[in-house]
Amino acid sequence: MRKITFSAWIFPVLVLFLLAGEIYSSEHAIISHAVGSTGQSNTVAYMKQVCDRLQPRYNPPPQVDSPDSSHAGDLPYAKGHVIDGIANIYMIYWSDPSTQPFSPKFVSLTEQFIKDFGQSPLYANLSQYRDTLGQCPTGARLAGTFVDHRPFSANVLAERKDPNVTGDQLTHDLDIQARQEIAGVAAKQGWNTQDYHNVYGMLLPIADAKLGACVGSAYHNVILMGTNSQQYGSPFMFLPYPCGVLGYLPPNQDTNPRYAPNRDPYADGMVWLISHELVETVSDPDFNGWTGNGGEIADKCDGVSYHVNPRTHGNVTWNRHHYGVEKSFDNLRHGCVLEGP
Repeated sequence: MRKITFSAWIFPVLVLFLLAGEIYSSEHAIISHAVGSTGQSNTVAYMKQVCDRLQPRYNPPPQVDSPDSSHAGDLPYAKGHVIDGIANIYMIYWSDPSTQPFSPKFVSLTEQFIKDFGQSPLYANLSQYRDTLGQCPTGARLAGTFVDHRPFSANVLAERKDPNVTGDQLTHDLDIQARQEIAGVAAKQGWNTQDYHNVYGMLLPIADAKLGACVGSAYHNVILMGTNSQQYGSPFMFLPYPCGVLGYLPPNQDTNPRYAPNRDPYADGMVWLISHELVETVSDPDFNGWTGNGGEIADKCDGVSYHVNPRTHGNVTWNRHHYGVEKSFDNLRHGCVLEGP
């Protein structure tokens, strides 16, 4: 085997490393313009070429954490949709003053996070999860925001205080309210709820123990269109207020604003929820995409060490903004990462 000296290999490796980020950024910019500006996906052939090239190169490689035994194994593919190309994210904030007001940074921080997340190294991990045509997710953009201050329905408010109403029943009724709210706001704003590239975030200031300790009640689903409820419309994320508890931090820190990356435990907690639900929505919007062996792409990383940065109190910094986010599973590296694939 030929011996290669340090000086012979370090320069080309350094050049490739420096170019990698530029290649990814340029490719992402092209896709954002071509897809985001028109609202339409490019041709399948072009998208396959993009997915082939949209594999960032990392030096050193990303840190990989193994999931626990209940989440072992790679993500299998069930031949369904992914949200290929650019995902258009519409955020609906429903704040009923009679329940609980939003914290100071709740709206601004989550909007900022969507913008950063959609072009982040963690979102790039989704580029390996393709559909049957070879198309993959390439990015996300904040497409619209609406803040609603109308009161919740009287029956939901009563159910929150009724000890005889189970968490499952209240969640079911809140789900109905959320779907109605999305439909009403979308119609008013002229947003399309039939395109699977459009993802709706439904954020509500409801924090009840009966909802599964708040954080546990977040989920994603899909809007059903038509009288027979068989035609799928846009996916949505149900995101209840996260109680002001940062579940990824130790108990002596999880409610202290000092240890929240942005000094707002409610807003920082919602960032964590969105980072979990959005990657699952994109990779498994109709529950027949990438899922299995312990759950969806973020479920498989539940309980994996947070690796807090003692300076920022987060675990990622994108565009000089600090966040605490959930790790995602990487099939190519067979573990949980914050950047990939």
